[in-house]
Amino acid sequence: MHGFWKPGPEAIGAVLVLAIGVWLVHDGSRTRLPPLPTAAEQVTKPPAIPGTGASPPIRIRIRAIGVEARVTPIALDAEGHLDPPPPDDDNLVGWYQGGVAPGQNANAVMAGHVDSKRGPSVFYNLGRLRPQGLIKFRMCLSCG
Repeated sequence: MHGFWKPGPEAIGAVLVLAIGVWLVHDGSRTRLPPLPTAAEQVTKPPAIPGTGASPPIRIRIRAIGVEARVTPIALDAEGHLDPPPPDDDNLVGWYQGGVAPGQNANAVMAGHVDSKRGPSVFYNLGRLRPQGLIKFRMCLSCG
């Protein structure tokens, strides 16, 4: 005689572990992604600008996307990966000090978080920045 299968404690535990795992994966992901530029809006080659001195940046402003933030120097970790700005400050941008400074005749590397568990961070709206968008830096002229 066949009856209904009655799950034992192991089966109930496995289902519970699976449910918690699914919840954790979902909780760690965002349902709303930051805005991204369309293919037509992406810049393939930045415009050439005259170079400036090598003073380090201390602030960045991108009015078009509401960025007004401090800049801190960042470097590579022991494995050669870019060390991001600390995660505890959502409005902090890192400048890779092993490269060029903004305004020099090369591409300066800036890094910032898009979001955190607390919500959007400094570069959340970066995808809304359009080609030729104005980015301003305040440089530390006495630090160079």
